[in-house]
Amino acid sequence: MKRLGLFPNFQFSARLTISAIVLAAICFWCATWQWDKYGKKVALIDTYQTDSVEPPIVLDPEKVSNEELANHLNRRVRLSGTYDFDRQIIVTNRKHAVGPGHWLLTPLKLDGTDRYVIVSRGFIPFRDRHPEDWKKYSFSAHELLDAVVKPSSQKMFMGPSNPDPTAETPFPQLWFFPEISKYAKLLPYPCLLYTSP
Repeated sequence: MKRLGLFPNFQFSARLTISAIVLAAICFWCATWQWDKYGKKVALIDTYQTDSVEPPIVLDPEKVSNEELANHLNRRVRLSGTYDFDRQIIVTNRKHAVGPGHWLLTPLKLDGTDRYVIVSRGFIPFRDRHPEDWKKYSFSAHELLDAVVKPSSQKMFMGPSNPDPTAETPFPQLWFFPEISKYAKLLPYPCLLYTSP
């Protein structure tokens, strides 16, 4: 008489076992990523709450550096300079309460220096997608502003790529995400990190 075990029909499958291990590893990585994202979100909210009751950090335009801006990431800073309206771009597919549209990004030359930062000057409607439409937002070339320091964005997995310069469009003005590190390479002057009001 043959003795039946607890699982008499069990057969080991290497393929199924490996698939289960890989799936478990992916689930563990996703959980870790989500927990890390949660921690960063909490820290960001704390920073915004602190900034809401404290005055902005006043930057010395002659001494400000990439390192200093990196130390003030997600903090409000105060700076002044002159906009270069001839080298603006838009970041398309942005959402707002009024509907779809774009972010209008403009280089700002810091007072008393030859260095620039890129400023997101805010949301504009979808219909204003052509450079000639942006003139209505060129209120004053010189501005004193409070801004939140942000890093350059990176391409998302499976997301669209930003345009590269071509003979027909040597300075592409429609972008899919604020890849400031790439944007800065197209400018004829030195550019620091990204700030957003």
